[in-house]
Amino acid sequence: MSETTTAKKHPIRERFCGLMLELREHHVFIAGTLIASLISALSFCPYYPVLVDADGNAYQWTIIIRVVSMVLIPLFAAADKTADVQAKADAKSDANEASQEAQKAYRQSISSLLLIANWGAGIAKDPPSRKKTLLKDLRTVSVAATHGLSIAPQTRATYYTLKTTADGRVLGEPVSHGRVEESTTIWEEAKDPAHSVWGIMDGEDVNAPIVRSTDEDKKDWADWDNKRYKSFISVPVKAGGVQFGLLSLNAPKSEDLTETDRMAVLVAARIMATTLSLAHEPPALKELEDSLDRLRSDRAAGLGSVDSSMANR
Repeated sequence: MSETTTAKKHPIRERFCGLMLELREHHVFIAGTLIASLISALSFCPYYPVLVDADGNAYQWTIIIRVVSMVLIPLFAAADKTADVQAKADAKSDANEASQEAQKAYRQSISSLLLIANWGAGIAKDPPSRKKTLLKDLRTVSVAATHGLSIAPQTRATYYTLKTTADGRVLGEPVSHGRVEESTTIWEEAKDPAHSVWGIMDGEDVNAPIVRSTDEDKKDWADWDNKRYKSFISVPVKAGGVQFGLLSLNAPKSEDLTETDRMAVLVAARIMATTLSLAHEPPALKELEDSLDRLRSDRAAGLGSVDSSMANR
């Protein structure tokens, strides 16, 4: 497949076109056309005392002005037309460059998603003895691919593994790729059950939002003042009632991440969830789902007993 190349512009021509566009932007050509037309019309007026002598004959300099103004009218009009054509050509060139950048980003995202999918396909057909090692490597491959999904600069992707304990869920063992600093965050449900991350884990993955530091309703979603990132996308990695972990992508500026990035991370999370489901035996998946159900039942029972004791007071 051939790549589209941009023709090299001559520096003098480029400066000339830039000047023409600047003059057009300030309406110099239109104003010049109007002024030249007005002067030409005045120079033909036979009763204008400034332009003719007592006998009604035109002064010599009046003829010069008349000729010059008549020449300037088409020149200004042609210059305005030329600048207009150049403006359209530049707009088309900018659109082509934007299209090429979009195609590049699209290819980059598809390549990253294929990397996860190919790794998952390999795990699905490998013997159980190798799956444990391959699943560990899957986290590294997935975060590297997720980091490549966005064209935003200085992003970082992280995967957090979910473990269910008697006290609650724990999101930890972070694996990161991207910026130099590693993620060290660990979320423990027992210590902070109201944290927004648990709402993300229990919600539909398709509803995972782009969280920005500028969002008034998300000021408490992160310690923004002490974070190098100002926006992030966190998507639960889960299949059915089984939760495996959390895939997250963050960026230094609040406007860096887009809806396209969100959808790409969602697809990556679903590929991971599918791969992890295929890599686990059915009894193991059932145990993961049951452990979360038991935790929710115990928590509901505990809340119910607290409400009963409060009512009996």
